[in-house]
Amino acid sequence: MSGGYFDLSENSRMAIAEIDFNVDDTTQSIIAFLKRVTPLLVTADQQRVIDLSRSKYLGPDAAALVYALWLEGRLDSRPCEVRLPSEPESLAAFCEFSGLNHRLLGGVPPNPEHPESETVPVNDFKKPLANQAYPIIKLIQRHTELAKDVEEYLYICFNEVAQNIDDHSGSPIGGVSCARFMRQRNEIRVAIVDRGRGITETLRRRYNIVDARDALSRVIQGGHTSKSLETNQGLGISNMALVVKNSGGTLMIVSDDAYVESRAGQPPVVQRLGFVFKGTAVFFRLPLATVP
Repeated sequence: MSGGYFDLSENSRMAIAEIDFNVDDTTQSIIAFLKRVTPLLVTADQQRVIDLSRSKYLGPDAAALVYALWLEGRLDSRPCEVRLPSEPESLAAFCEFSGLNHRLLGGVPPNPEHPESETVPVNDFKKPLANQAYPIIKLIQRHTELAKDVEEYLYICFNEVAQNIDDHSGSPIGGVSCARFMRQRNEIRVAIVDRGRGITETLRRRYNIVDARDALSRVIQGGHTSKSLETNQGLGISNMALVVKNSGGTLMIVSDDAYVESRAGQPPVVQRLGFVFKGTAVFFRLPLATVP
């Protein structure tokens, strides 16, 4: 099928999700990517392939998603082959600096200290660490001066999102993160992905929530928590949304069969996906010139 998601003919032993478009960190491109790859993940006997070779642009959101799906397949003993693009040259460089070449294909490890690198490579974590947010903060500091209180606030937000994954997501891969500085737009883009039980299930028993749109509306507002730990206040995502809003940025969260998008100066918009994404993915953009 031209531009279709995969080949599952009667004699085919291969299911291919072809990503023949740019995954450029926009809401539309992320949803299109997830819609294309989601059916692939439930195939039973076929060899699974995510073919990115025809895409001309991939951002940190795509990198984190691809690596998370690849990790999950590896743990399930159902590895997913990933075909990375080799052109244009800038995209090939991103595949190197993001660590995708290294993680998926066994290439040379990326060097975040390289003067041409504007990327925090894909990273998977089982337990949040005290320095979980350090590489992302360091990348921001290379391009803008952060007040001490803002730096500490960002640390708290990043670490709370990571802590949420450990506390109650039940994600078999833990979490995956990636970030990149976009020079032309003077903004940083960050992605954090897990493959756990999702926000709806996390809040369901405490709040009797069965609808993903309701669950996402509540977490973006803050104060809703599963209380898996007594210290949980349910403010990790809402605090992140506040930082993004105050900076003039955007935040998108995908979980279950819905997503929420929050932009500065606008109320959050919650929509159905039309399919189910297992786990939770948090994507946000921070314009550095206006970080408060």
